[in-house]
Amino acid sequence: MAISSHYWCRRLDTAVRLLELGGPEFDYDSFTEVADMLLQGLGITVRLACMAGGL
Repeated sequence: MAISSHYWCRRLDTAVRLLELGGPEFDYDSFTEVADMLLQGLGITVRLACMAGGL
């Protein structure tokens, strides 16, 4: 799956180091799936670490 088919650059301002991406519509129930597609397309892995003592 190519990332360009689902996401696009909405605005890029290098002076303030800002990148806004456009993407598919999502809601609370589909956010995880949409975020996972973006991370996979960028080749990013996210690891969650538990803090000692919990939150």
